[in-house]
Amino acid sequence: MNRHTTASGTLRRPHGFTTVELLVVIGIIVLLASMLLVMVSRGYTASRRVRAQADLQVIALGLEAYKQDFGDYPRPAGPLATDGAATLCWALVAPGLVAVDGADGPGFRTRVGGQGKVYGPYIDTSAFNIATIGGVQYLTSKVMRGDIGDVDATGILQPGQTPPILYIPARPAVSTQRQVTPQTAYVGQNSVGGGPYMYDLDQCSTWIGSTSWITGIHANGVAPGNQIRTMMGDLSYMRGEPPANQGVINGTETARCTAPYILWAAGRGGLFGLRYENSHYTTDNVANFDFDSSVLVK
Repeated sequence: MNRHTTASGTLRRPHGFTTVELLVVIGIIVLLASMLLVMVSRGYTASRRVRAQADLQVIALGLEAYKQDFGDYPRPAGPLATDGAATLCWALVAPGLVAVDGADGPGFRTRVGGQGKVYGPYIDTSAFNIATIGGVQYLTSKVMRGDIGDVDATGILQPGQTPPILYIPARPAVSTQRQVTPQTAYVGQNSVGGGPYMYDLDQCSTWIGSTSWITGIHANGVAPGNQIRTMMGDLSYMRGEPPANQGVINGTETARCTAPYILWAAGRGGLFGLRYENSHYTTDNVANFDFDSSVLVK
């Protein structure tokens, strides 16, 4: 009697899986695992964005509290004139020593000599990180961290360090109107000309200057200022329109932000602006307004 037959003569299937069957099972497991990893990654990215949006809302409430005390939103001035992000940290937290801001630790005094009322902090300091970059203190997110592979080659950011949350207050003369007409100089650099703009990118030139992003990488050759304009609704550069149309919202465009200030958090790798991937523009930045999606692929 053959060892693969029973006493009745019927065939008996050998025990165990064949090599082909094992390979098929392993392939299915690998496929399911890869699909699960993609879903987990997407879920993690989405949760980070939700947390970052909540952080910006906390900052917005702090800015309103600051305005109640001083009648206006904090504005870059003096040595911080070109760094709204540093102004944001100083105004809402003021983490310096008494010799710097009149109060030891969070909060500040407006009178010299360490006397008088202590203002702030206007936000929960445990919800954010305070980063010292280039000798200046900044407010940074705990969830939108930089990636080691995208660190600035010039050394501005160290591996894993998070770039600051950008803050660009609108020009007072137009910030109360909450509307943008075709004649409004909307977004650009006042130092370059064409302004005065409602949102002056000079106030964040430390991070998104006219020549480079933090990483020095331009999305498909689109320079930083044009990336910002595009995401805010000025599509003139992408449409190949003349420079005179850039920085201004025309009749076929929609201003994405008319708030009294811009709050803007970088995406993965500490990058502000657009990414050019698979022949499409994308962004994982977070701001206090919705980016123009006409050139973006979600």
